[in-house]
Amino acid sequence: MRTKPLIRLLSTTLLLGLAIPGPLSGQGPAGKGGRDLPCFCLTQAWSGHFKVVSTTYDKASKRLVWVLEARRATRVPKYEAFLSDGDGVEIATVRVRLEPSRDTYKVGARLQAVISVDRANVDEGARLQIRELR
Repeated sequence: MRTKPLIRLLSTTLLLGLAIPGPLSGQGPAGKGGRDLPCFCLTQAWSGHFKVVSTTYDKASKRLVWVLEARRATRVPKYEAFLSDGDGVEIATVRVRLEPSRDTYKVGARLQAVISVDRANVDEGARLQIRELR
């Protein structure tokens, strides 16, 4: 019995995905605090302007902090963090603070992106997505 080409392709893709794990785009390198986060974070909105150097969660102040490095000199838009439960239902939308706050950053400049998260509202399966404000 011959296996259909599509089924072979899907099987190969699944096996490669299981065999070659790695961080998602914008998640920050493993071992830099990414495992202690209270929710799954999607930071692709920053990929054009910044590289995520590290991610930490400060339990005492209930803050998520990303250290970012500017990829190029450019004007930087404002960002918000959309927090949803496992089903995609909105829990909260929070403004992202860039520290130091500037309109532009030079190539290689490091800054922090900070948001406050109420841990009581973040359960297992929650997702946080960084979005550009329009």
